[in-house]
Amino acid sequence: SCSAKIRHFSPLVCAERLRGHEKVKILFKLENLQKSGSFKDRGIRQLIRTLIDEGDVRRLLSSSGGNAGHSVATIGKEYGLPVDVFVPT
Repeated sequence: SCSAKIRHFSPLVCAERLRGHEKVKILFKLENLQKSGSFKDRGIRQLIRTLIDEGDVRRLLSSSGGNAGHSVATIGKEYGLPVDVFVPT
C-alpha cells in the first residue's frame, strides 16, 4: 500500500463575470494549483499508485517534453522513487 501523501486540494471557483444567465453557474477547477502546476498530476498519480500497489516499483521512467514528465518527477519524489525523464528532440 502507498504511504506517500498523495492528495492535493484544487478548489472550484465560480466565474461570476462569465455568467450570462441566472440559472447557469460556471465553475473552474483550479488544477494549476497541483504541485506540478498541471492537471496531469491526478492521472499520473493514480497510475503510479496502482503500479506500486500491484508490484515492485523501483524507478520511474517517462518520455515527455512537457507537463507529463514534470508530473512524473514531482510524484516520484513524493514516493521517494528515482525518476528518469527522457525529453524528445
